[in-house]
Amino acid sequence: MPGPGKNNLDATGDDVRLSQNLSLDPRCYWDNSFFELEVKTLFRHSWVSIGRFDQVPNQGDYLALEVARI
Repeated sequence: MPGPGKNNLDATGDDVRLSQNLSLDPRCYWDNSFFELEVKTLFRHSWVSIGRFDQVPNQGDYLALEVARI
């Protein structure tokens, strides 16, 4: 059972506590429902590193990338 305030379930409802696993479930790499869960819970709510500072050396330079269809 997940602890209070914690969601230890993947998109299929399976328990995926990393402390009990040596690697991610293989579905994490190909299952579209897992990707949708990542987009919803991770990419839409946090910053994602997309490059290094030396890729934008001048003031006003920027990188424009699409990450997870966002």
